[in-house]
Amino acid sequence: MKEGVAVFRACFSRVDASGAVLRIVSLAPALTESLVLLGAFDEIVGVSVYCRDYAPGKPVVGTYISVVWRRLEEVRPDIVVLQDFVQRGLYAVLRERGYRAYILPLPGSLYGVAENVAALGALVGRRWEGLELAGRIVDEVKVLEETRPPRLLRVYAEYVWPDYRTRMSPGALSFADHALRLAGALNIYSDEPEAFIEPRVEDVRGSDPDAVIVSAEKLMRLTPEKYLEKTPWARGLRAVREGRIAILSGERGRDLAHPGPSIIETTRHLRSLIEPWLRSLQQ
Repeated sequence: MKEGVAVFRACFSRVDASGAVLRIVSLAPALTESLVLLGAFDEIVGVSVYCRDYAPGKPVVGTYISVVWRRLEEVRPDIVVLQDFVQRGLYAVLRERGYRAYILPLPGSLYGVAENVAALGALVGRRWEGLELAGRIVDEVKVLEETRPPRLLRVYAEYVWPDYRTRMSPGALSFADHALRLAGALNIYSDEPEAFIEPRVEDVRGSDPDAVIVSAEKLMRLTPEKYLEKTPWARGLRAVREGRIAILSGERGRDLAHPGPSIIETTRHLRSLIEPWLRSLQQ
């Protein structure tokens, strides 16, 4: 029992029994961003290719759903952190191979983002830093709630991946649905009790959304023109014909698929887009 406790403390504190700094690999951009904000930049020894904006210069050991095992072995992590949902399979493989992997839940709201920050802080020996950052996120959420526009703009929100075949929309159990609501938008799938929904063309057309919001990966460099080229049926939407379409570039503060602290910045950016659209529709 005492040996097990010692191992636990060695893995989940910023230094181990020998005084060496904890070595962390983060394969989820939201967790990488949180680790850096918690002051753990120096402890990060490996990241995914999608984490580079949040921890520049750190060795890339894989993607979001796979790792290069040789590179992972080279950085000798004490712990590997991942985000649930898409990374669930990779987490299982890491555990099978003997890595001390820890998976945090995909948040169902912006409060869940704060909860993950607090849990991650405790996990890497920064309990109080995690609670402080989580508290700041909660305070920001409360401000957004208190200042939310009284009228909500009905929006169709979509995630697009580089193959342009994988399309998803946030459902009621997604942090993104909460972000949209705080920005002043009513997601057309907000009544669906799922984290993500495969959007149906007939649903979108039938809902006649006031605006279309598309979140893409940064490397895609997506534009409205490119999106409509790949999604020709969307040209018939009133929102598109009237110019109410926005592309979120996937950069920090412009990413509706990113459940890290900068989702607050993304929510503010969305509000800056939505409020003028609301005013134009009220005229």
